[in-house]
Amino acid sequence: DIDDWEWGGTTSIEAYVKYNDLDVKSPIIDFGSPQTSSGVYSQNAMVYNSADSHIGFMSCHSGGIDACKSTSASSFETSTWTHVVLTTKVSASDTVTKIYKNGRLVDTDVITDGQWEPVVALRSQHWLGRPSWSTGGTDWSYLDGTIAYVKMWHGVELQQSDVT
Repeated sequence: DIDDWEWGGTTSIEAYVKYNDLDVKSPIIDFGSPQTSSGVYSQNAMVYNSADSHIGFMSCHSGGIDACKSTSASSFETSTWTHVVLTTKVSASDTVTKIYKNGRLVDTDVITDGQWEPVVALRSQHWLGRPSWSTGGTDWSYLDGTIAYVKMWHGVELQQSDVT
């Protein structure tokens, strides 16, 4: 159990994970706030396996959902340990998100509309290997695999030399 914790903005998230099955979208982490009365999940940030096995990072906020997904060359594989690092660097003009797989930069996404980064907020739900919302009737599921570790750096953008 993780206490309520304020974080967001420039952040780095690192995980070492092995999937047994990649048939559905399943998160490695999903940190956020409870669903509102209108059914919206606010301030969630998720590192996940997308439906096509790509490494994904999603940020939910009051303005909607933004997602960054890796290229096909950097997909997860079953029965294989994968070291994944996601970094988000927030500046006054843009937000740059990078995805690393096994120490290699595989995707960079630059957003200039100011709605990409995980907003600095107090988050009360911290899930490992499951989505924060119900999986019934959705294409989301619990992670079928193993998470060796998850590390987070609030206010720090790890560099290529830090992840190799």
